[in-house]
Amino acid sequence: MDINNLINKDHAGNRLAFFGAVTASVTHELNNVMSIINELIGVIDDMVYATNDNVVIDPVRLKRLHERLSVQENRGESIIKRMNKFAHTTDDELCEFVVTDILINLVELSKRFADLKKVELSIIVDEIIPDDKMKVVSNPFDFQLIVFLSIAYLLELSSEGSEISVLTIFENDLPGVLIKGSEINIEKIDPKIEESLLKISESLNSVLSIDTKNANELIFRIYIKNINN
Repeated sequence: MDINNLINKDHAGNRLAFFGAVTASVTHELNNVMSIINELIGVIDDMVYATNDNVVIDPVRLKRLHERLSVQENRGESIIKRMNKFAHTTDDELCEFVVTDILINLVELSKRFADLKKVELSIIVDEIIPDDKMKVVSNPFDFQLIVFLSIAYLLELSSEGSEISVLTIFENDLPGVLIKGSEINIEKIDPKIEESLLKISESLNSVLSIDTKNANELIFRIYIKNINN
């Protein structure tokens, strides 16, 4: 995933590139699930056909195969539910949503990108913040876009084995997210990309700030404005 391919477009192009990247990742995941299921079905078929030669099916082995199939079925169902929830955020240009719910789903959808880079991506929900404080009337898809682009940029800067953490925040009467990348490669920092991210954020009814806590840590803060304000 090249961050430049995601940001060097107009607004419609950025949105389409984002949706395409997530969709492609999800279909890859589903293909992996189907491959494992097909492999397990093949083993069961072999066991069934072996009974023609008076071979007795081992019930313990069959049970284990069934359990593995169930795991993959649940995994596939979870992937589809996440994608379905994500896709429906394009339904309305403006609606009320809970920032925390959107972030949890997006982080789960983004984990495959992190896994490919061998980077740990996690989300921490601040339970102290009341749910009503994390509600906002805005465009949920556009909010996810700037969060995803920030994560994608940090992934390009991150070293293998490093961590990116996503934390829900409520500051200055605005709900938002703090995204922190640790053990980043400072030589890869690109001011042009950061400038593009700031411009995209401004156009999407959100406020983005980029800070460095120390030499190898980069922090993004993204606040989303209530469109009614």
